[in-house]
Amino acid sequence: MKTQSFLLGLWLFLAGSPVQSQESDPTIASKYDQGYVMLMGGGISEQQAAFINRFCSAERPLVVIPTAYSDKAIQRDTHFRKVRERFRKLGIDSVQMLHTRSRAVANTPAFVQPLEETKAVFFLGGKTAHIVDAYKNTAVQEALEAILQRGGLVAGVSAGSGCQASYFTGKDSLHPGFEFLKNTVIMNHFLRKNKQFDHTDFFQKNRHYLGLGIDEGTALIIHKGVGEVVGSSYVAIYDGTDYVRSNDEIVPLPSDSERFYLLQQGDRYDLNQRQVISHQRLQPIELPLAEYVGAYTSSTNDFGLQLTQQNNGLLLTNSWGWKPYLIVPLEKDVFYATNRPIWFRFRRSAAGAVIGVDKLKSVLLGEVIHRLGKL
Repeated sequence: MKTQSFLLGLWLFLAGSPVQSQESDPTIASKYDQGYVMLMGGGISEQQAAFINRFCSAERPLVVIPTAYSDKAIQRDTHFRKVRERFRKLGIDSVQMLHTRSRAVANTPAFVQPLEETKAVFFLGGKTAHIVDAYKNTAVQEALEAILQRGGLVAGVSAGSGCQASYFTGKDSLHPGFEFLKNTVIMNHFLRKNKQFDHTDFFQKNRHYLGLGIDEGTALIIHKGVGEVVGSSYVAIYDGTDYVRSNDEIVPLPSDSERFYLLQQGDRYDLNQRQVISHQRLQPIELPLAEYVGAYTSSTNDFGLQLTQQNNGLLLTNSWGWKPYLIVPLEKDVFYATNRPIWFRFRRSAAGAVIGVDKLKSVLLGEVIHRLGKL
């Protein structure tokens, strides 16, 4: 199995993907849009762990799969005490370990049962081929797909994220993965291990493939075809274009270009459209605005803002004296600033009245900068 995987990957890398000669669906999107795919380049932060913990409970623990580990590493800690302690320190107390090297075991109902009962799975790092060799095209993969289809989370770090795409990278080759993300290649430890130009030949020959280079300390969380960057470093994008952040401009690249661009914390990327989601490109909706107008203040009265209606948006003036700026509705109770990556989610009472607003750094994570009540 390992030899077959390597030979296929090497052929793809040197000769180009076989889909070049076939009709191929160019759409780059998760096949399981209701779920969440979390790709982590290396390491896990408290912020990232907090997102994972949203899907976990004592009744539905996080299923952790350490199959990427070497046999020696597993033999040194057969009960995975260090793994459990690592997650406990990150605030995830309910953990269930699941591991086998046997494809026959992976196809048994007893082995798959924990996956059928959970909402979240986490693949540890190591060697990606260990994961794929054990679980690809087995009942385990079917159970993972079912988790995504019912709105759950499949997360992984390093090797544990590489397995989720169409292909993952080896030392000098590409290998087939689970294909939770179609037409996508994942590269981990991207900047830390200088992988920027390892597979440019492949991307030049296969322009319909999307390359995601995820650095250590950073994750890309994908839901409904949109990925959001979370972490301290960057996610590199190989999509045949260059994104000029200063002009909010997407520039097509020549076919022989080796260029890529970097996204950072809070940036969002549309995998269907293959472009950055900037606020200037979002389309606001028409919405009655009178109920949102008014003054808002934090519970400690150390920060406030005033909202007044201006055309189809709200002009925001804050108590710190910053220049007023416009926020516009993306959907009911969710507004975004037109000139900066900041969001606002309004809160309502049980009776339906607007009673407050949360100023957000992140749509997906819901990180609140300020929580304000309406005066």
